Amino acid sequence: MLKRSLLLFSLLAALLALSITHKSPARAQTTNATRSVYIGGAVFSPASTTATGSSTLIVSVATGAEVPAVGIDGATPIRAVVQITENNNVSGITYTVLPSQLDTVNLAGGGRATPDEFTFTIDSKNTRSGTISYKATLVRLENSGTLAVTGTPTSMDAALSVAASTPTPTPTPTPTPTPEVASGCTPSPFIAAWCDDYNYFTCRCDGTIDKSPVLVDVKGDGFALTDAAGGVNFDLDGNGVTAERVAWTAPGSDDAFLFLDRNEDGKVNNGTELFGDVTPQLNAPYPNGFAALAMYDRPLLGGNGDGVIDARDAVYSQLRLWQDVNHNGISEPGELHTLPELGIESISLDYREAGRRDRYGNAFRYRAKVNGPGGGGAGRWAYDVFLKGVH
Repeated sequence: MLKRSLLLFSLLAALLALSITHKSPARAQTTNATRSVYIGGAVFSPASTTATGSSTLIVSVATGAEVPAVGIDGATPIRAVVQITENNNVSGITYTVLPSQLDTVNLAGGGRATPDEFTFTIDSKNTRSGTISYKATLVRLENSGTLAVTGTPTSMDAALSVAASTPTPTPTPTPTPTPEVASGCTPSPFIAAWCDDYNYFTCRCDGTIDKSPVLVDVKGDGFALTDAAGGVNFDLDGNGVTAERVAWTAPGSDDAFLFLDRNEDGKVNNGTELFGDVTPQLNAPYPNGFAALAMYDRPLLGGNGDGVIDARDAVYSQLRLWQDVNHNGISEPGELHTLPELGIESISLDYREAGRRDRYGNAFRYRAKVNGPGGGGAGRWAYDVFLKGVH
């Protein structure tokens, strides 16, 4: 009888243990779900606009029921860092995004969603129609500790349709003048895309084609640039004659110019030592900084041809990042850093067209991913930026 009782007790204990083991994961999963923060939606409003119109990308950051209104510091809300990146812009529509492509919002919590808004304004000179596709991503949470966790989905796509504008009829003057006859010249695709005012009678660009350097968003907090008037004097075109007044990184900005000391004098002399459209490069159809950087991935120049610049390429240890924190256009020893010093492990050479401008007209034409240690570094990009100049 005693043996039978002991056997029954052991069996009940085993069943209880199995029940507890089986239920624990479900309990943990429920807790994570109620404390999760995720992308609840991403939509353009309006969903379509004209070739010179505007629209707002509204990203909804959703929270679980147990996400508190106050973060781990006990005083301020939990914050979500949201980044938007261009997926596709086949038509090459030019536009600006404000406030930037990386933003931080305070979360309401308690199962409520918080909207994050990005305003897209199509360039006033744009004549192209098509679709701009964007991805909204929840990059990270701040001031959350264990009070909230990143849930799924962490990203969501949205698309903006840009329709062709209806041309405004031009009144016919009296008397009707005899029209000029164009010479029949055809600009190159690069000139046609980026010249502000191409003269078909002289076959020359009467407008401006600005010069570029590759800029790295070191902290992943977006780019802070100036207009040309608030910029610096710097020989960006590398003509060695004059230093032009050009738009620049803002004072104190973490944004950095990618630099290679080609004459080994310890300073940045002009735009040819940065990576841009005037930098020595092979026959790229559209000269740009990433095409210039890609030369150093070739075995002939010590590269390994894997499509990224990292420690396995000879140039990696020679590259520097110049943060012109005092905003004077002159590189100083304390402003020059190796890539590892600023947490840059690799730069992808798989660059894509970006086609956007900031509020000052600086054109972010090409972009590539920047990775930190272990492939991390969400929110960090390098852009080939054609800076506005005073002409």
